[in-house]
Amino acid sequence: MADLTQTIALNGFRKTDPSSVTVLVDGVEVFSGAVADLDDVTQGTLCSWTYTQADSVTAITDHTLSIACTSGYIQSGPIWVGIGPTDSLPINTSVTPNVPWYEGNDQLEADPDGNYYYIPGAGCEGTYGDATERTNILINGVAPAYPSAGIKPTGTEADPTWGGWCFDLAAGETLTCTLRIPPALISNASARADQQDGNPDNPPKPA
Repeated sequence: MADLTQTIALNGFRKTDPSSVTVLVDGVEVFSGAVADLDDVTQGTLCSWTYTQADSVTAITDHTLSIACTSGYIQSGPIWVGIGPTDSLPINTSVTPNVPWYEGNDQLEADPDGNYYYIPGAGCEGTYGDATERTNILINGVAPAYPSAGIKPTGTEADPTWGGWCFDLAAGETLTCTLRIPPALISNASARADQQDGNPDNPPKPA
């Protein structure tokens, strides 16, 4: 058994310069400081941190997430979870679309540095099923208001999933939610041979 490290990235907008956040996962601070130098119309990675879990983990696990804006003004968006370790693709890259266990439904995406992440959001064929990577979202302890007009979130008015949604956070405001982290994908046949049908180049689909 080994520990595997995954990169986790907070996506969104930096609306004022400078802006800072403090991020807690399961009550532990994982990031505190200025967000990335983005202009106010560019959506991208605001900050990132790492998460380590055992290679025996094969299902999505739930964690508490707190994102506090400590200065400036941001829009807090989806969470991108890397496939780890080092977030490079651990399978035969000559295979298209590189994720055969999804039967052609591409549920991974690479950043400009070639690091792969699970695509956030909801969908019956996606990594997160009918939910998203963020559930039970609260802003300052209150559920976000369902929009009365314009673009509506996925799900229903009674139970929106807020897939892909960005939320305004000014200094002193905090978003909390349940963060769902899929297991790391690895190509170590001895670690997951029972889930790979004996094929070391075909890691298991997350449960």
